Amino acid sequence: MLKVRAAIYLMRPHQWYKNLLFFLGPIFALKITTMDLWPRLLIGFLVLCLCSSSNYVFNDLLDMERDKFHPRKKNRPLSSGAISPMWAVAIFIIGGIVSLWVAFELGFGFFLMVLALFATSQVYSLALGRIAFLDILTVSADHVWRALSGCYLISVRVSPWLIVCVFLLALLLALGKRRIELESLSEKAVSHRDVFRTYSQKLLDQLISVVATSLLLSYSLYCFMSGTGGGLLILTLPVATYIIFRYMYLIMQSKLLVEDPYELIKDKQLLAAAIVWIIMIAMVLYLGTTYLDLLDSIVGISTLILFAL
Repeated sequence: MLKVRAAIYLMRPHQWYKNLLFFLGPIFALKITTMDLWPRLLIGFLVLCLCSSSNYVFNDLLDMERDKFHPRKKNRPLSSGAISPMWAVAIFIIGGIVSLWVAFELGFGFFLMVLALFATSQVYSLALGRIAFLDILTVSADHVWRALSGCYLISVRVSPWLIVCVFLLALLLALGKRRIELESLSEKAVSHRDVFRTYSQKLLDQLISVVATSLLLSYSLYCFMSGTGGGLLILTLPVATYIIFRYMYLIMQSKLLVEDPYELIKDKQLLAAAIVWIIMIAMVLYLGTTYLDLLDSIVGISTLILFAL
């Protein structure tokens, strides 16, 4: 029973939330309400989760010794000895084969995206994760493959805005994670990641500012220039801006642990803003101008709530 729990933890199901990017394409293509597509979408999502878990296992196998010196990662199943490397290798192989096989059955375009996710993660674990700048760019590319896979699965047009915004968002999160790691590990940082021979807190702060500005500008241009939602997406811009600002505060000023973006849900203000943004996006895309006055009210009310928090 303990080995089963360790195996499940090794596959990191708590990080499957990253695969929710898979649904962005169908949502913005106005296909998410097409019930006939849901069985296909759910299978595709599970395939991504299995592929991601296989990648996590492979990464943990390679970093097993290094993780023993990390204050949090030392409790992972492999580094703590809760599960043997042999079992981990078996999980990696089975997960990789099954996910790629099912992806191929679902469609060649989707298969290529899953293959890209699988291959990019392996290259990252074997080499690119140890090269400064290439490490965060590779992680960001992984998130783009997740987002594109949803588009290819149901054959909808791939928007360049989707690629740019997802890439920049993932890059911002990756830089934030590196900054928190550097701050929390201090002098032990280099022994955990080779890239910390290059990264400094000052450099990471500058990169975070550049990427955050680029993300905000890209999203603003998308809201202004995209015909999606009849031009009403601009109403979501204040909330999106607040989310970016709040995230930058958390990683630079707050004591909240945000090394893993999953921990961000502990911040009530950021969580409330994200929920408001999701509701507004859903209303703009699927209800349109019919509820324009209600959307304006949500912007005003959400602003008051965020200040109250």
